[in-house]
Amino acid sequence: MDFGKPKKKTKKSNNKEEVYENELKEVQENIEEDEKQLTEEEIEELMNSLELHPQKSDIRNVWWQVCGNEENKFYDVINHFFTLYDEIKHKYKVKKDDFRKNIWAYFDEMAKKQLPEKETSFEKQLNDLVKEKRITKDEFRVLTEKYKTACTELREELFSMCQVEIAQVMMQLPWWKGY
Repeated sequence: MDFGKPKKKTKKSNNKEEVYENELKEVQENIEEDEKQLTEEEIEELMNSLELHPQKSDIRNVWWQVCGNEENKFYDVINHFFTLYDEIKHKYKVKKDDFRKNIWAYFDEMAKKQLPEKETSFEKQLNDLVKEKRITKDEFRVLTEKYKTACTELREELFSMCQVEIAQVMMQLPWWKGY
């Protein structure tokens, strides 16, 4: 059984920033409209409600929810920094020409390259566990927690990269230059 998420097709565009801006909007709209995407608490409740030896379909459904929730958190990080940058830009009339380009490059590296690699690695572990024997709820929980920890580490790295970009914007402020 394959636990990988079904992949969505997206519209093609030549402008990379435009593609990602549209993707960010799409994800945000999907999060708001899609009643199937659960919160952390709902996923935890779902996990707790699993039988001692869950069905493969139940494991798959919870896994997809966990993966979707973790991916959405990467969009939350960059959305936070885009909002912060816009506030600084408008309030202090400063601009960093390559800010958005750099944020999207960091996002590409973390969320589009490294996150899918992590997800694939954990899906392989999950598939191997399920093929060996009937996985228990606790074994599944341990695997999902390890996956969430790996995702958190990637998000923290993305967050740090974005902080550097914001710091570079802040260093353009006149009162900052006096130090």
